[in-house]
Amino acid sequence: MRAAVLEFVERHQSDKLFRHVRRGNLNGLPNFLDIFRTLNGLLFTYHSRVMGKAGPVLPFGFVTRHVMTNIESLIGPFEPREDAFDGTGFVSAVYSNFAGDKALVRDRLKEERVPQMLCAAVEAMVAVRAKARKMTTLDDWAQRRLAGVAGWIAAQGQREPSREEVETAGLEYFPAKKAA
Repeated sequence: MRAAVLEFVERHQSDKLFRHVRRGNLNGLPNFLDIFRTLNGLLFTYHSRVMGKAGPVLPFGFVTRHVMTNIESLIGPFEPREDAFDGTGFVSAVYSNFAGDKALVRDRLKEERVPQMLCAAVEAMVAVRAKARKMTTLDDWAQRRLAGVAGWIAAQGQREPSREEVETAGLEYFPAKKAA
């Protein structure tokens, strides 16, 4: 099961997300975000499913690595690393193609609720990692990811989403508990 989920995620990252990054077409933003949310949701779902004594279908390390890849394909890398893709992310590629009309790009980011989705994804990733590591406070790694996303949002001229907006966006990853 683990191998099948990871193969699906990695195939969609390379075939779909990175293709959008290479093209940098603003009209591709809704599709990029659909793939982004779907892959992240799949990773979080299979992390919450347990395979008997073996633990989760996807251990937190797999979830963290692949959600980071998805986030970085949207906004660019947090810091240089050897296994990172080439480029600065989908939004930077779009800005390159719309050099004269950055306001249009900023408006679409707002319309598509990119700040909310981005915050929800990074917060969910940090929470999965913290829970698995039995952390009572967030470590430097987690703080840098949260601060990096907040900085990126501000650099795009977007307002920081409210707690309610982030929680609503987070329902994509952790839906309300279902009745038995």
